[in-house]
Amino acid sequence: MKPEVLKQRVRTILACDARAELAKVQVPILYLQATRDRLVGPFCPENIRHIEPQTEVVRIAGPHLILQRQPEQSAAAIRAFMERIR
Repeated sequence: MKPEVLKQRVRTILACDARAELAKVQVPILYLQATRDRLVGPFCPENIRHIEPQTEVVRIAGPHLILQRQPEQSAAAIRAFMERIR
């Protein structure tokens, strides 16, 4: 990836603030948290829970892109969540 592209992506991410939209969500939320994520800090689920206290957080051992890195564990967590909210 070219450095200019990476810079633009980082700028876009840093400018993003979806808290108002999150507050409007009216369905259960599952947050899959990678335990060794170096891009998304460990405080992020708590920030989301501050806005949506019912958010369920499942920690999965692995790095960023946990769906791709731990697909079976991620799918199992999603399946279990879906069973609970039925």
